[in-house]
Amino acid sequence: MKPMPSRQENKPPTQYGNLWRDKQLRDYRKANNLCYQCGEKYEPRHVEVCAKRNKSHVNALVVTDLGRELNEDVLNELAIDEALTENFG
Repeated sequence: MKPMPSRQENKPPTQYGNLWRDKQLRDYRKANNLCYQCGEKYEPRHVEVCAKRNKSHVNALVVTDLGRELNEDVLNELAIDEALTENFG
């Protein structure tokens, strides 16, 4: 005769336990004026010093004209750009 499987073996794995725990932690920290990320006391400038908070990054792409061949048209464009920056800058 085959043994009956226990009830825990029949339970599908749940993710909701972690979600529930995370929501409880967030609510506790909110009610006690604590940082959501690290749990320390939250003050207006805390965002700048919080060790666990994701820091924002600035990405920039610089495009130069170094790869272009210098000819009369390119020199004229550069002169126009320079004149505009002097007039409006």
